Amino acid sequence: MADIDFEKLIAEVAKRHQILLREDDPAFAIITLNQLVFETVTEEIFKKVRGLTTEFKAAADQVQTCAGATIAREIRTAIESGRVSLRADLEAGKLQAKQMVMEVQLQDKRARLARYITVGLLAAVALLVCGALLGRLIL
Repeated sequence: MADIDFEKLIAEVAKRHQILLREDDPAFAIITLNQLVFETVTEEIFKKVRGLTTEFKAAADQVQTCAGATIAREIRTAIESGRVSLRADLEAGKLQAKQMVMEVQLQDKRARLARYITVGLLAAVALLVCGALLGRLIL
């Protein structure tokens, strides 16, 4: 409890209101009573504020924990979605690569077949020419 300077109060009341008080005046008992009530009420308010601050901190921690869990869940969902998308893209790429390889192999088969046919036709023509020349020589 803060000490009250009664002499200063007596001087200020005399100066403002031209009333002379003594230290045993009942007005000072009322001042002391008001001070005690004020201190009691102030202490109760501080206790409530401390309790509310503790509750607020607990609620803030709970919100932070909940927010962290929600963010972690969203990140896991996004990562899994990315994995699924990546797998789908890889599968699509694999399928495309397989198709391209098959097309290249088909083109290669066609080119080889065209070469074989060309070589076969040239060989047939060469045999025909050789047979014709041989037939002329013999006949």
